[in-house]
Amino acid sequence: MVELPALGRYFTGPEVQHARKVLVIGQTAYTALFPNTDPIGKTVRVGLIPYEVIGVAAPRPSTGLGGGQDDFIVMPQTAYQKQFGLR
Repeated sequence: MVELPALGRYFTGPEVQHARKVLVIGQTAYTALFPNTDPIGKTVRVGLIPYEVIGVAAPRPSTGLGGGQDDFIVMPQTAYQKQFGLR
């Protein structure tokens, strides 16, 4: 089952196909970068490249083992490959 984002949306097929510079961010990035602000449509730089925030993932439960379940950003794989090369 795919989790629905807390805000915004996930990538569309054309965004993936065309390596659009879009992100879905986790709760940690959301609260650190956009306190009290709607992040949808805002810009976040990954390295020197600007990406548009299109979604915020719903909070994930803590595992109790340290390390945050909400510490992530997600971009289309095609955008990653374009920016960082094939991996």
